[in-house]
Amino acid sequence: MALFPIFYLTIFVLATTYISIQAPISFAADLPLHSSILILLVSGITIVACELWKPTYANEQQSSYVAIPMHEIDEDGEERGERNVGERSGSASASYENQHLSVAMTRGLLFVLLGTVVFRVEVGRRVLNGMHCAGRSYEVFVPVALALLDFLLVRKHERLDVNTEDSGSKVIDFARSTQHSKYRFIISSFVLSLCGHLLSIPDSLRSSYICSPVDSAYRGTPFFQVLMAMLEAIIFGMVSLFLDPGPRGLPLAGGKGPLYIGGIMIASALVLLPIAGISLFFVGSTVGLYVWSIVKLSLAACVFVGTGLRVVHHRRTMTAYVIVTFTNLYTSNFIITWNNRQPYPDLPNNYWLFLMTVVILAFGAYLNGQHATVSNGKSVQNNSRLSPCWTPVLILLLLVARCVPWYLKEAATTTHPIEILVQAAETEHKQYVKAAMMGTQTLSEVAKEYHRRYGRPPPPGFDVWHEYAKNRSTLIYHDYDNIYNDLLPYWALSPGELRDRVWEAISQPDLYVGGISVRNGKAEIAGQPKPTHRWNLDGIIKMMEPFVQYLPDMDLAFNLNDEPRVVVPYDSLQAMKQKYTDSLPQMKTWDPKDQKAFSPHFSPERAKTWRPANEKSTRPSRFHGGGFHQSFYDWGSVGCRPDSRARNERHWNPQIHCTDCAAPHRLGAWIKDWALAGDICHQPDLANLHGFFLSPAALDASHDLIPVFSQSKPYGFQDIRYPSPWNYVDKAKYGPDDKHPDVNWDEKEKTLFWRGQTSEGVSRKGEWKGMARQRLVSLTTNTTNSQLVLSSSSPSTYHYTSLSPSTLHALVSPSVRFTPNIVRCDNSDCPNQEKHFGYGNRVDFQDHWRYAFLYDTDGAGFSGRFIPFLRSKSLPFKSALFREWWDGRLTAWMHFVPIDLRMTELWATVAYFAGVGEDGKKAGRVEQGKIIAERGREWVNKVIRKEDMEVYFFRLLLEWGRLTDDARDTLGLVV
Repeated sequence: MALFPIFYLTIFVLATTYISIQAPISFAADLPLHSSILILLVSGITIVACELWKPTYANEQQSSYVAIPMHEIDEDGEERGERNVGERSGSASASYENQHLSVAMTRGLLFVLLGTVVFRVEVGRRVLNGMHCAGRSYEVFVPVALALLDFLLVRKHERLDVNTEDSGSKVIDFARSTQHSKYRFIISSFVLSLCGHLLSIPDSLRSSYICSPVDSAYRGTPFFQVLMAMLEAIIFGMVSLFLDPGPRGLPLAGGKGPLYIGGIMIASALVLLPIAGISLFFVGSTVGLYVWSIVKLSLAACVFVGTGLRVVHHRRTMTAYVIVTFTNLYTSNFIITWNNRQPYPDLPNNYWLFLMTVVILAFGAYLNGQHATVSNGKSVQNNSRLSPCWTPVLILLLLVARCVPWYLKEAATTTHPIEILVQAAETEHKQYVKAAMMGTQTLSEVAKEYHRRYGRPPPPGFDVWHEYAKNRSTLIYHDYDNIYNDLLPYWALSPGELRDRVWEAISQPDLYVGGISVRNGKAEIAGQPKPTHRWNLDGIIKMMEPFVQYLPDMDLAFNLNDEPRVVVPYDSLQAMKQKYTDSLPQMKTWDPKDQKAFSPHFSPERAKTWRPANEKSTRPSRFHGGGFHQSFYDWGSVGCRPDSRARNERHWNPQIHCTDCAAPHRLGAWIKDWALAGDICHQPDLANLHGFFLSPAALDASHDLIPVFSQSKPYGFQDIRYPSPWNYVDKAKYGPDDKHPDVNWDEKEKTLFWRGQTSEGVSRKGEWKGMARQRLVSLTTNTTNSQLVLSSSSPSTYHYTSLSPSTLHALVSPSVRFTPNIVRCDNSDCPNQEKHFGYGNRVDFQDHWRYAFLYDTDGAGFSGRFIPFLRSKSLPFKSALFREWWDGRLTAWMHFVPIDLRMTELWATVAYFAGVGEDGKKAGRVEQGKIIAERGREWVNKVIRKEDMEVYFFRLLLEWGRLTDDARDTLGLVV
């Protein structure tokens, strides 16, 4: 039977650990009030069930309390004297009625407890909503409050007669005295709590999410954190009154304490239920994720509460809370250190190890005090045995385990990551050029490579496209994987279905989908597009003019919004792709010499197969509005695998930089894989870090596969990308002149420059604090928080170090501002942004060429500035969620500098290329930026010209022509 307390304690610790790990990524935080109600209800029912299901438990509890009373104290404080066990038991029973709480006091305490629990839930909700401004934890001090209460009720009256004989060992004598001190729990819990309070998140793990002084959470959240800790101390102080033995070792609640506590939890849930209302049924697509998360947490709460009762029964409420506090501290600190063993981020590793060592020792001292033997007027024999043998073993194991990640942590690197990435980019680019150009570009060779890549013969008209590409001096003949990947799912729909869905989209003007009809070699606008977006369609027609006469009759649906339109859930999409894959084996058996196997001409009379675009549709729209709402789980992550992090985790604390979310695509602080960086499936934290996911302005999207052509899209969307008319008609043009010359690199101002508007998303409830553009401006104008840079302490050693904002601004003074007029916001969000950011001056676009470092980031969709930036002699920095038609043609670190959407490496990157070293000293890396700028300029003028846009668009429309042809399976050019 002695093993049962250890068993319950072990399960209790495991349940606490599980909750500590799951809570930070749980969808339960989506509805904190509902989650609190469910957990309170489940926990309360569990407590009541534990009391009623096992009648022996109460008897065991009462006998246990009576069997080990402290010295009984008379009302005048005098000791009654020694009694044997039978006398103590009998006396305890006789005086039992005079020792428990009165009925009136019990009722009063229960009402106070009920109100405090309800208030605590509301305060916790406010803290959760303002976590981006949270400070150090104060809840860790609750054990100190419980220790003080324990001292006043119990320890103050202890009369411990400890063997004072010299044991011959100062260590044993000191341990003996501290073990039996009345203040042992106060001291150990205070040391544990203080060190736990200091184990806060360092600056290197804070995200770029904005905590602004204009935000009510700036001062409100720290206040509510303190209030929450006070309320928790009151709650558990009253819980201890109901569950723990009083001064005479008797249960003050008359043995009904657990039932009282369970009842209060159930009552609290019922009181909160009307406040929460029915919003549980309106949590969107995350309802399943929420339900599963709360079910897991509720089951864990059942185990936690059930075993916690046993721990309290054997060890008191204070001990249970200390165990929970220690487990949370140890688990969170261990996970952070384990997940960040690389040099980046720069963690206070030695400092944390010291604090955790003190925490572990304080926890051991607390356990040591728990095992103190109480003598009753007699000397304690064999007092050198201070605690059971497993306690020091446990402490030793905890220390060793905590030292493992500390030992594995790398403090420095021998090579700067950017140098590695630049070299790798050169190799990657050479491989791309070899694969995309492949020496000879004869029609036969290009067609053969087409079949090898895509498993089909090229579409009809491919020979004309090939000649057109040659005449436009294109360098890229083979790499059109973006076209293949974008069109792949649409092979699952029949040509008739595709044509019908195109008509359905363009026949409803309110959908902001514009139509273009190609008939007899001419392109015209179809339907009735909005006048404000007509320029887009005019630009598309202008881009088609050089080759439209070679296109078959077709209709095209173009997205006129900035935001993408089509995202099919992962499972449905995979089934669609499988249909295409299943058809490939028979296609791969075609004989190139068999000219009769495929027809090189599109079907005649194609025009008759398309419904008139001007005929309005009366069908219900397949598009659904998702604007002004969080879209990550409704429209973003649905394209990810069911087992991906984006589908299963909620990174609800935006204050924390999720380093393990970015780890798959980063080397140290920097992006190593630009393509993977655009994959949101391993990055659940992006839900809080981009306007498109926080609150898009015009997201009218569909989960059905509708063939819509868009200028850009995030990962997982099925829009068909095409070259943007914005760039083709030079809406943002690289056009230096005498007034705005593009000076040579050495003459440029070595600073980071950006001007733009708050157009990324619509902010109504403070969403602006997570939007990329706002974070960029806030991060670069910051004057309070130090920033990490990677500096060299020797020619072959680099380590991360913090530089003050004043030092960085003095060396690299960024010019990053919003242009006048804060837009896309309402309520208090507009004036709050005006106060936080102020305004920058409006500049002529051609004035960009004065600066060495030009930043480019998304707006509501892709940014139209990037290609002009590449054409300049400046070095473009780019962070982007959206991917365009040219994705893959440009190589990060070869042609531009990639910046993660989290932007935590921005200052370190600017410092590298601006030549800022340790302690603000200059280092010789400015030339590296010049080289990348020159390579990008040279390459973009070869492969992203207007001619290349035409070549890409021509090939895309030939593929679309085959896809919508009723004879598509027998169409192909065989050469």
